Amino acid sequence: MEPSRAVYLTYTRNGQPLRGSGLRIGGTIILTANHCTHGTDHKAFADGHRSTATVVWRSGSTDVDIALLDAPDLTPVDPLQFAALPDTHAAEVPARGLGFPKWNDLGDQRRRTQTVGYVPTGEGPDALTTGTMWLAAYRIPDPPVGAPPIQAGDQDETRWAGFSGTVLVTRTGDQVLGVVRGHMPDAGVGTLVFTPIQAVATLDPDTATEFCHRLSISTPPAWAAVTDTATPVTRKSVGRIPVAPPGFVDRPETTELINTLTSTRVSVLSALLGMRGVGKSQLAGAVARYCIDQRWPLVGWVDAATEQTTITDLAAIAAELDVSDPDGDPQRSAKRLRDHLTTRPGTSLLVFDNGTNPDHLRTYLPASGTCRVLITTTHTAFEHLGTVVELDAYSRQQSIDYLTERTRLDDPDGADALADDLGDLPLALAAAAAVITRRQYSYTTYRKHLADYPLDQSLRRIQGHDYPHSTAEALSLTLDTLDAPAHRLATIIALLAPDGVEHRILHHLTHSTDDADPVFTDLELDDALDDLVGLSLLTRSTDNTLTLHRLTARIIRERATPAQLTDAGTHAAHALEQSRIPDTDTWVHRTLGARLTTHVDTLWHHLDTTTNTPLIVRLLSLRDWALNNRTDSADLTWAITLGTTLVTDRDRILGTDHPDTLITRNNLAGAYDSAGRLDDAITLYEHTLTDSVHILGPDHPHTLTFRNNLAYAYHQAG
Repeated sequence: MEPSRAVYLTYTRNGQPLRGSGLRIGGTIILTANHCTHGTDHKAFADGHRSTATVVWRSGSTDVDIALLDAPDLTPVDPLQFAALPDTHAAEVPARGLGFPKWNDLGDQRRRTQTVGYVPTGEGPDALTTGTMWLAAYRIPDPPVGAPPIQAGDQDETRWAGFSGTVLVTRTGDQVLGVVRGHMPDAGVGTLVFTPIQAVATLDPDTATEFCHRLSISTPPAWAAVTDTATPVTRKSVGRIPVAPPGFVDRPETTELINTLTSTRVSVLSALLGMRGVGKSQLAGAVARYCIDQRWPLVGWVDAATEQTTITDLAAIAAELDVSDPDGDPQRSAKRLRDHLTTRPGTSLLVFDNGTNPDHLRTYLPASGTCRVLITTTHTAFEHLGTVVELDAYSRQQSIDYLTERTRLDDPDGADALADDLGDLPLALAAAAAVITRRQYSYTTYRKHLADYPLDQSLRRIQGHDYPHSTAEALSLTLDTLDAPAHRLATIIALLAPDGVEHRILHHLTHSTDDADPVFTDLELDDALDDLVGLSLLTRSTDNTLTLHRLTARIIRERATPAQLTDAGTHAAHALEQSRIPDTDTWVHRTLGARLTTHVDTLWHHLDTTTNTPLIVRLLSLRDWALNNRTDSADLTWAITLGTTLVTDRDRILGTDHPDTLITRNNLAGAYDSAGRLDDAITLYEHTLTDSVHILGPDHPHTLTFRNNLAYAYHQAG
């Protein structure tokens, strides 16, 4: 199918300008969504041409979201055929669509976007319907480069606005399958819903006949069934798999890794000489996306920076595959996943990103089977675990090509000089290209700003830590281009877990509470995120997690004033407080609880906790919540670690006789009790009860609770 058939539509409804997409399917007729025709002043834009558009047919039914427009000033095209989706057997129909989503706009330019996915069918006699509304799912496992993830329930103010009305066609492009309607809350991540074209047959006979007459085609019963189908395979992608960033460079190491995965069980992507910022995670993300596109049954992504994050992410994958430990212990769940993968049919991929300790990882690697493992690291100690593929900075030609594509400057000598300044480091080049594009600098102007940048001494120490010359300056120049909302959001994210912050947490920054106004409006948050992604400061993942590179986050923290850190920390604490899971749902959402605990712990360590301030008191309460959440989730090793340090910090900041300190001791004793360490639990319960009687009195509710807990521990001990 010719891309020039895709149409960008504009119209007005209730005084508001709206947009949509469509496809020229024969002559000057455009097929689009019915809801895109409710309005006035329709205009159609295709292949550089413009035409007024007139509605010539509507379904007349809210359940069949299909309509036809006539744009007489557009060049006529040959007619396309129509095909019926199978609804009696399980199949996957490859499909693609060309439309104009909002996220791909470039200023006032509306850019065409192609999506490639599939339509799952045949899940029962009503597989293609939801109630009386004719709908089918269009799943996009690998969104286009730069696309924000399609989230379950996204309907209002979505960055995919404008894609409604996009026509889905078969892989070969010669048969029409249906028209995109939008999102549905239960459709799932990475899924749009559309109206199958065969829904025309459910309309009253006169309306269906008029549709066919307008297109000079046969009536729906005569339409051929689509033949390009595949048997469905149960597939899962779990974890924070990076979405391809703008200007992504497809490097030879990607192909080398893919080839290595076919011949060896464990591959190690190692940064040459331990250098950071060379694009390890992005390259591993490209491999993961390739495996998803090739329909591998499982692609899992694990943050391997610490043993705790490794266990948490492996436990989340185990939960998705229904092989978790029955008692909920994350470490046992991780080992059950390892054992499951040794016998699981089909080729799977596990990515361990940012590995730091091979001894920690070795415990969780499948010993046999068809599961393939990819480890990214800067540490040479991993080399004995598998076949090593070394990754260096870009070649000089890759750097020049990247800068030329991102900046649109026709100056290879200038690009060569800048690449030399930045050591061909992908992280620094992305930062430089973003500033050059935004400020409309020449390479010469940017290099002058780079050379003159007054880098703080603390950042110069960062500079010497495995990063080529000028990296910190390049990132700092990019940060200087941010407006106030984007800078505030970047600082908040820099204080949270380095492996990414979930959008649902950041969304709480748009909510008000009794004691706090919203930090952002919905639009401000979306614009700030788009700005940070567009400047290559943030990376999106397929589950809509937003990640700052660790060096970028550190530079943001180092540049921030104490007041800015307190402001960002206060807002981060607010978002985490609003994200807390109710006690009744702790077990069901234990993976989310683990993620929140990581954020709470990270936030604590990034702030000045030497003095008793309102923010520090809030964080102590958040840590108490995390302690109880991990205990109730049977994550007892982590709970005891958290509780031990929390008691020490409570003693130091609030004092040993503070009521909240007593509560934390009681909670830690509860974690010991749940872990079967009754001697430790009883000792701590006894000391807590003695102090509570002395400080609060024998009849205080806290004292009564502590006494009851001690009595129960005595009972368990016999």
